[in-house]
Amino acid sequence: MPIAFINMTTAYNDPLVINKPVDTAEGDVMIAMTCVQGAVTGVPAGWALSRYVASGQVRLSVYWKAAGPAEPPSYQFDVTVGADCSGSIQTWRGVNNAVPFNASGIQANASSKNIEAPSITTTLDGCMLIFCGTTASGGTGSFTPPGGMTERIDYNVQRPHTSDSEQLAGAGATGIRTAVYSGSGYTNAGYLGALAPGGGSPYWLRKNRWQRIVNGLQEHEL
Repeated sequence: MPIAFINMTTAYNDPLVINKPVDTAEGDVMIAMTCVQGAVTGVPAGWALSRYVASGQVRLSVYWKAAGPAEPPSYQFDVTVGADCSGSIQTWRGVNNAVPFNASGIQANASSKNIEAPSITTTLDGCMLIFCGTTASGGTGSFTPPGGMTERIDYNVQRPHTSDSEQLAGAGATGIRTAVYSGSGYTNAGYLGALAPGGGSPYWLRKNRWQRIVNGLQEHEL
């Protein structure tokens, strides 16, 4: 199954409550990014941190979660009281939902309109490259995706942020990726993650593979 984008949602509030993307199904992988002036003080159950970096007034965190059979309608990320914040969740299908990232990297950048993410090196063919970026700007501009990437999110209310994707053919170095913000240049941060192919059985089944005899019946590996 090829990796496929399903849907996304964005939010701006304190606490940061982000709705589950429409059409998210059991076994899909959700990626959340939080862009906060202060700090994330609480993460909803089941979400794991991929990468975090701080750059002046910007703190960018990227999390992931494999969707279970009964996901809530929204997820609350607690942040420093009164802090400007925004966030988003995007859903992907066909991803290895036990170990979704084959490689990832993040970096903080000095004041600029250019939001740069470091090169990462994949070891698998067929990964989906995900770019996430945010700026401390007040939200009066828009983003131009890195070359060769498809824009998935362009959020411009407060704590502007963006996300883009590119289907990779083979393994190797991705090169530095840079999105450009049309508003004023401020401190910013950029992230690259390579989603590994391998969707199929829900992650909790694959985590508990076994083969044993019970009551004379052979139970095979799932």
